[in-house]
Amino acid sequence: MKYLFILLLSIYSYGIELSENASEGRDIYLEANCQECHNKDEKFSSNASAVNNGFMLGKWVSSCMISFEHSWFPEEKRNVELYLNEIYYKMDLEK
Repeated sequence: MKYLFILLLSIYSYGIELSENASEGRDIYLEANCQECHNKDEKFSSNASAVNNGFMLGKWVSSCMISFEHSWFPEEKRNVELYLNEIYYKMDLEK
């Protein structure tokens, strides 16, 4: 079931037209296996999320980076944030 979700997420996110940076963020997100935890978290993909602005999204991504020892460059972190925003949150983020 877990692998089915990962496959569906991959197909879904590849079928959506993403900005160039968000597309790079998707690749980083999938390579880091972030969906391993997040496919179990109902709040991650719902509107009831604690993320309601760009600052909070950045804090959550930073928290995951620290917890799982990802050493992304700042632009890679930003691209992951852009990907998550374009797919899930759809907030108006400042460029």
